[in-house]
Amino acid sequence: MKILNNLNLLRYKFLFFIFFFIQYFLWMGDGGWRDVWKKESQLSMLEAQLEIDKKKLKQIRAQVDDLQKGYNFLEEKARFEMGMIKPDEKFLQLRNKNTLEELKAK
Repeated sequence: MKILNNLNLLRYKFLFFIFFFIQYFLWMGDGGWRDVWKKESQLSMLEAQLEIDKKKLKQIRAQVDDLQKGYNFLEEKARFEMGMIKPDEKFLQLRNKNTLEELKAK
């Protein structure tokens, strides 16, 4: 009877230690809950930084578009209003009859 009680006690101790080690690795080990919480907080910080970076990128793209369109606008205005052409470029402008009559009327 005493041997049986000692055997049961030994089984309970063994089960307790197995449970303890499983819990320890679950909470403290690599990939455990503590690690998951840490990575979730890092993820939220990175997502916030990503949003800030996206806004900055959008502003930079808008500035680039303004500069490109602004240059194209200036070039177009110089070509059609002032008759400027690039070196080694031939400029041909076609006009229809109605436009010529309107110009003569002025």
